[in-house]
Amino acid sequence: MRKSRRERTPPDLTTAAAAEEEEDEEEEEREQEEQEREQEEPKQEEEDQEEEEEEAAGDTRAVWLRGPSQLPQRPIPLARRPMIRPVPDRYWMRVQAGAHKRKPNGILGTLCRELFPGLVMHAGILEPAYMWDHYITVPDAEDREGMSFGNKAKRVVGEFWVRARI
Repeated sequence: MRKSRRERTPPDLTTAAAAEEEEDEEEEEREQEEQEREQEEPKQEEEDQEEEEEEAAGDTRAVWLRGPSQLPQRPIPLARRPMIRPVPDRYWMRVQAGAHKRKPNGILGTLCRELFPGLVMHAGILEPAYMWDHYITVPDAEDREGMSFGNKAKRVVGEFWVRARI
């Protein structure tokens, strides 16, 4: 039977060879780490420069929301409001163009989000306002322009008609 190389080598040489191998491995690891650092440094410098340029330009990263996220500016003079006509149980049909080209349902959805009353006490239960009855339950406060509606539901409808006409 043939002996392996390690078994044939005297013990003091084996430990010396193992120590040399470990040193070589450690040296290779150090070299690899240094190369990685050198590669990362230019990338980091570029990122830092981009951030500085954005800060200097005064850019702020905007959050993109799906669908309409802002209402058309008000007040819109009555003559410049888009004229719409409801199609029963379906949608709104634009009869005449106006100051904006927003879809009426998008405006209604945005109004409902902006005027969301949060938790409401309805039928003796505290719950989120997910139904139109919840909007009717919540009283409305006077806004900056002095407009006051009886409840949040009336405000949604009133604000909608400030932006459109039949």
